[in-house]
Order: sequence, then structure tokens, then C-alpha cells
Amino acid sequence: MRQHGSSAQAHRPHDQRRYESRIEGAHRRAPMRCGKLIQSHIFIACSGKGTFMSTQDIIICVAVAIVSVAIGLFFGFVPMKTDKTTESQNKYSQFLGIIAVGLTILLIFAKQNLASWVAIFAMIAGWAVAKTPPLHRWVLHRFPWFEPAKPKTPLKSARSTKKK
Repeated sequence: MRQHGSSAQAHRPHDQRRYESRIEGAHRRAPMRCGKLIQSHIFIACSGKGTFMSTQDIIICVAVAIVSVAIGLFFGFVPMKTDKTTESQNKYSQFLGIIAVGLTILLIFAKQNLASWVAIFAMIAGWAVAKTPPLHRWVLHRFPWFEPAKPKTPLKSARSTKKK
């Protein structure tokens, strides 16, 4: 007996075939509005459900990206060593660290897989941008709050203790 369709098509999951037929059909139909066209072509690859992203998912991802980039920028501008941070820098970095981890865990438990990955990579990107030397120098000059703390006690020179 002969099978209908190609053998490659027979091994693909049903949702994947439906997705491909939607994409192929979208090219034959009349042009869609720009927003609907973009929304219809954004596919959640990491959800495993084969569903398209809703407008709500897109808004969540954009909002999470903005917040996460801001957190990453903060961590990039604050000194990395604890002994070089001021009391207020240390307090804010602890607070924002808890917010960053809490946001990521909340997104994972809410099954917002794409948004949780967006949060992680946006924080890394914000940190990397903040560590760019010209931008880092400009921010330290413009906002003195980010400057490293001064040493609390001056370093003492070692005295030789010779017995006479």
C-alpha cells in the first residue's frame, strides 16, 4: 500500500505540519496588517506546544527585557568587589539581586519559558554593555554614586622590628 504524502511529512508531529501549512498559506492570502503579520510569524520554539505567541506573551517579554537590562546595567556600573562598594551600593545590589532571581523564578513557575530566557540574557547583555570602558567612565563621571568606595584605613608600611 502506498502512503499519502512524503515519508518526511509522516514523521513530523501534527502541530508542526499545521504550523507549516499556516506559514505557506499566509504567503498565498492577501497581505495582512503589519502587527498581525509579525504576531503570526513569531513561533514559540521552547514551549513544545507548537503554539503562536499571544500579544500578552509579547508584552510580557518586552517588559521583562526592559527591567532585566536595567538590572544588568546597574550591576555593570557598581564595583564587583564587595570591599570596593559603599554601604548604599551594597544594599541596593543585594535588593536588586533578590529581585532578579525572584523575577526569573517567578517566570519559570508561570511557565513563561521564553520570558525567563529573555530575562537571563537581557541581564547579561545589560552587564556587558555597562562594562564597556567609555560608557563605564562616562557613568562614573556623571553619577558619582557609582564610584568605588575609598579605603577605610590607609595602608600602613611594614616596619622592621630589629632587636638592638
